[in-house]
Amino acid sequence: MCLLTSKHAVLHRFTALSVIYLACLCLGSATEPVMNALAGRETLLICDLPGVQPNATVWFRVAKDHRTLASGTVRADADGRVTLPVALPEMRPGVALALYVTLRSDSEQGRILRNGGTIWALSEQPLPTGRNPAAPRATWLYDPVGQTAAAFRSISLPFETVTRLEALAAMTNVTVIVGEGLSMETERGLWETLMITVARGNRVLLLAPIDGRMRPPADLLLLTAGPVDRLLCAPPSGGPVYKLNLKAWPPTGAVRTRFRLAGERDQAIFDVGSHAGCEAVRWIDAASGGSFTACGLGVIACWETAPAARWLLVELLNEEK
Repeated sequence: MCLLTSKHAVLHRFTALSVIYLACLCLGSATEPVMNALAGRETLLICDLPGVQPNATVWFRVAKDHRTLASGTVRADADGRVTLPVALPEMRPGVALALYVTLRSDSEQGRILRNGGTIWALSEQPLPTGRNPAAPRATWLYDPVGQTAAAFRSISLPFETVTRLEALAAMTNVTVIVGEGLSMETERGLWETLMITVARGNRVLLLAPIDGRMRPPADLLLLTAGPVDRLLCAPPSGGPVYKLNLKAWPPTGAVRTRFRLAGERDQAIFDVGSHAGCEAVRWIDAASGGSFTACGLGVIACWETAPAARWLLVELLNEEK
């Protein structure tokens, strides 16, 4: 479900909200959905492959532009992931390649696991070293839980750390990221501070909080809520035209947050938690042009296991310009 409201569908009256429901279209073809894989210079790691048993033998063929790059048999890892020996010398940071991959069990005559279709080979580093996707805005991270900073450093994302909420409220012309897994219930003053930060014209990105409530201010230019891949993701301007498969997000150990639209005293309010609701919420402040984005997918929790996680972060920061 997606929700769009304009400034003129005034939030003072929740019952007067203008609501449009958008169908969530599948990415890729009808027969084989788009998949993502982590690509090194010599290997292609496929994490989200259904039907593969641990330690099973898999026959593969990888092609690019109708030319076979590699074929043969490999053994799946103990967790069912498959690493294909494919030489990809072009996999510099920020590179995405469209590959055509066929997979069968045991041998070339075995049961079909994937009958061709596009797999986007994503380089492990989604950014060239030192590049800030939120530029020209500086990026600041508020991370009391302490899990997000290490992930940012692993891709050489330029950022500064802020530890005091009052310092956030004084910032201008920056992008503020709130680290993943934070309890909005126990972090006193957080929501009020974030709204002050947005009102000063800043961009705020909240990564998968575990609980709490979000209360948008009344004077908004646009409010959107729905699936992350439909509302927030767009390839960076001038960058590779790739697609992220967010439907195969690994559930085990991942922080998954939903934002449920509720009404309270004729206002729009979003309950934060594991209940049914939207994957993401975004709005723009009408007066300052600042924006707020909440992403419920466990980007940091899936940093090492979901090929799309690192690239999604870059898209979110590009979206926040």
